[in-house]
Amino acid sequence: CSANWSGTQCERPAPKSSKSDNISTRSIAIIVPLVLLVTLITTLVIGLFLCKRKRR
Repeated sequence: CSANWSGTQCERPAPKSSKSDNISTRSIAIIVPLVLLVTLITTLVIGLFLCKRKRR
């Protein structure tokens, strides 16, 4: 935590920090499935490309 905060504020989560945590968790919840989708699509494309090459 920042130097400006006191010990009690550091120990107890402030409303501002909880709000920022919610935003970060939301962004993570959105980013993770997007990344998984991208990886799945890329693997499928690569697999199809390799299959086409092998057929030729």
